Amino acid sequence: MRLGPSEGSKMNVILYSKDNRLLGRWQEILAQNYSRVVLCTAYELLLEQMQENKCIVLFHLNDSCNGEHELQELVSRYDIQERILVLVNCPDVNQGVNVLYSGAHGYASANLCGDKLQTAVDFVLNGEVWLDKEILHKLLNRKAIHTELPNPKVETEHFISKREKQIVDKVLLGKTNAQAAQELGITERTVKTHVSNIFRKTQTKSRIELINKFQNLG
Repeated sequence: MRLGPSEGSKMNVILYSKDNRLLGRWQEILAQNYSRVVLCTAYELLLEQMQENKCIVLFHLNDSCNGEHELQELVSRYDIQERILVLVNCPDVNQGVNVLYSGAHGYASANLCGDKLQTAVDFVLNGEVWLDKEILHKLLNRKAIHTELPNPKVETEHFISKREKQIVDKVLLGKTNAQAAQELGITERTVKTHVSNIFRKTQTKSRIELINKFQNLG
């Protein structure tokens, strides 16, 4: 269920990075729609702020091992109400899938333009998952989805049908059920049914697991 504007605005938007330039840019973009934007340059301050109220965290993951350790601690320490959008300087397919699969709620470039950054935050606030479309396109180009014969690494109860393959393509491109329905000329309810069947056949429970499943094909 999507959050309404008033409910989403009650959450703190915490920006965490040691790069003051990035923090200033993110704040300028998000302050237009959220009045409770908090900047953190220290991990200890981030933890303190996360204890105050429900929040979404824009977490700048740098290349250091310390950054990865901090992220792992966050995703294991806080429940689903604490939403974490991970932003990196150079997005990578493997890293993106691993970050989402570990428990984060989004993965994107730290230099997203204003509109895209706002959209990514909205997605995560609404309980959805955000992954850069460029990363999804690279993922699709790397791993082909076969409809006639299932890959032996994907244990399916039945073959994936032609329509289900179309739905999988939309999911991996980051399309919502409504967008997939409109583009395929079917109802959103039909898309939901297909998605449920795809999860069952691929033994996955979420879009993140589905992406991870196909990322490991080959």
